[in-house]
Amino acid sequence: MTIPTALLPHLSLLFFLIVSAATAVAPPVPTGTAVIQANCQITDYYDLCLSSLLSRPGSSNVTSYGMGKLAFGPVFDGAKDSRRQLSKLMRGRLDPASKLVLRECGKQYDMAIYTLALSDSYMKSDAFKHFHKPGLYSAYDSVLFSVQDAEEEITKCGEMLKSQRGLVEPFKQKTEIVRQLAAIASKILFYIVV
Repeated sequence: MTIPTALLPHLSLLFFLIVSAATAVAPPVPTGTAVIQANCQITDYYDLCLSSLLSRPGSSNVTSYGMGKLAFGPVFDGAKDSRRQLSKLMRGRLDPASKLVLRECGKQYDMAIYTLALSDSYMKSDAFKHFHKPGLYSAYDSVLFSVQDAEEEITKCGEMLKSQRGLVEPFKQKTEIVRQLAAIASKILFYIVV
């Protein structure tokens, strides 16, 4: 079969377009620090966001759809650490009113940690890996809701602690930091979900 000479210029152009498209390089996808900085700018706590996320394992090569998992870590770790600090504080010498407030805070933290632990298990599951693809951010829906619930529980504890002084002060400060970490993760997860 021979190709008519009238089609040769068109075929040459078609061949050129196919080769050009096949060898074209896509622009690089931002990763690591650039993605973290961009996401932290949407939060109310830029410096805390930046320092907490850049120190996480995997931060150097995180992409935009990996940000939810990265932002979740400091909240979960912070809540567990605060609960341990609270347990130590409860064993100390406190007045009955402070012990009562701390016991109630413990319940709030227990609920927050339980909810976060469920999301942590979900993110490690095959179901999450299956749905966790660019453009399919609905996998983060339940993670967003658990972080928002945890933020609410931690905020309740912070409100109860406002009247407390003395030995409780470092725990009060730690609770505020964990609340801010939850607010950061909520904002990042919300924009991934939307």
